[in-house]
Amino acid sequence: MINKLLRISTQLTLLAIVIVVLMQIIFRYALNQPLVWSEEVARLLFIWLVFLGSALALQEQKHLTVEYFFDKFSEKWKKHIIKLQQIIIIVFLLAVIYGGVLIVSSTISMILPGSQIPMFFYHIALPVAGTLMIFLLFTKHEKKRGG
Repeated sequence: MINKLLRISTQLTLLAIVIVVLMQIIFRYALNQPLVWSEEVARLLFIWLVFLGSALALQEQKHLTVEYFFDKFSEKWKKHIIKLQQIIIIVFLLAVIYGGVLIVSSTISMILPGSQIPMFFYHIALPVAGTLMIFLLFTKHEKKRGG
């Protein structure tokens, strides 16, 4: 369910980026009336695309891995390495969440000039995506345990 929702969200976000950029091209070069908000909206959508895509990649185990050395370990050691890997990922994501909350709290009152979108929407992607990825790690772990 979450996997399907993430996949649809990333697809819709990518489609929205293409539409916004295409509109900007048409308005700037064909109509000679550039849109003042398009760059900010495209950047916002791209930020969300990156973080939603990262969560989807984590869910589907599609992040880049180097398995050459990992494959040389016994199954017992592989389990320990996977647990260590997950702990490192969680610590990193907690740092992302913490940093994101600090940035959100310091930019909450800022408004982007072209689109009038609060800067908050740019930076809230960090704690939202970090929390989502930790949730996905734990739900994947629970599924493996049969819980």
